[in-house]
Amino acid sequence: MLNPTIFIGLGTTGRKIIGHLRTLMAEHYGNYLPNTFRFVVFETQKDSTEIAKNQEYHLKVSSVDEAKLEIARGEKPFYQSWLDDRVLNVTSITDGANNSRMLGRFVLWENWSKLEDRDLGVRQILQDIYNEISTLAAREEAINKISAFHRLKGMPAGMGVEEGEPSFYIVGTLCGGTCSGLLIDIAYLCKHIGGLDVIGTGMARPKPVRGFFTVLDKADLNMPVENTKKWAANCWGAILELDYYSNPNTKYDFPFAATQSTSEPPLDLCYLMSRSQGGRRITNDVETLNHQIALAMFAETVGGLRDAIGGIITDFDGVVGDRNSPNADGSMRIIIPNPTKIMYYRSI
Repeated sequence: MLNPTIFIGLGTTGRKIIGHLRTLMAEHYGNYLPNTFRFVVFETQKDSTEIAKNQEYHLKVSSVDEAKLEIARGEKPFYQSWLDDRVLNVTSITDGANNSRMLGRFVLWENWSKLEDRDLGVRQILQDIYNEISTLAAREEAINKISAFHRLKGMPAGMGVEEGEPSFYIVGTLCGGTCSGLLIDIAYLCKHIGGLDVIGTGMARPKPVRGFFTVLDKADLNMPVENTKKWAANCWGAILELDYYSNPNTKYDFPFAATQSTSEPPLDLCYLMSRSQGGRRITNDVETLNHQIALAMFAETVGGLRDAIGGIITDFDGVVGDRNSPNADGSMRIIIPNPTKIMYYRSI
């Protein structure tokens, strides 16, 4: 059974991973790609390279001074708990987050309710996509496409579309400011895309959210590259933040919603992938790593490995040594700080 899924790319690397995944989907399904698979990219850097038929949104702040005045006047009280205004020493943020996680999150919050060049904000964009693929009509259309695809390929019928709620994948690199800055808020938005339940006594049932992220490893730290230290700091900060919010005693407050909070972990399963294993470089090509992430998501969603992986992972504290990976060529080390599961994959 295919599960309706929304794939979200954050930042430039996220955009590239989504591009690889779309290519795999197109090569497999052709014109019969189920409409219950949706792709969306949130990017802070304006790139001339476009991904065909992809929903891409450029998050930007054209006037940082205007936002600073609004903060000074007390019009943005939710920023005070985390924003250090010393990072707002720029006039605009229109071409990347400058390797700053805080700037990345600032841009997201400025575009949360409304993008500068669109009527909708990030929250409503994801809500609308979720609503579109959750309908009975969308499910029936997807079943018809899959049935036609099976007939074309001479494959036995039988694979349908699950009636359950859509799930989410979030991808990108924790090295840059965009993905590592947007990750927590986007993950919680996806997990509780429905908001409060109908009674108003708590959050709606959490949605399944998984993440695939590239990270630096020990071999990368020796690269003679100007931004290596910034990338390492971003990775470390993002992982610490994931660990912090994965603690059941930690409360996450939703942006611009003082009465809404949750103690759910942001991700159900988190894959952190690098280009080395055991201190040995496996590949020098970053795009190879991006493609492998796309292959892993393809295998989980189209190949049916998602449920298989869920069945072999259990909650426990500790470290499991190298073992055969269920959906990548090679081994992995699993670190599971209850209740969030974090997997460290080798590259290829």
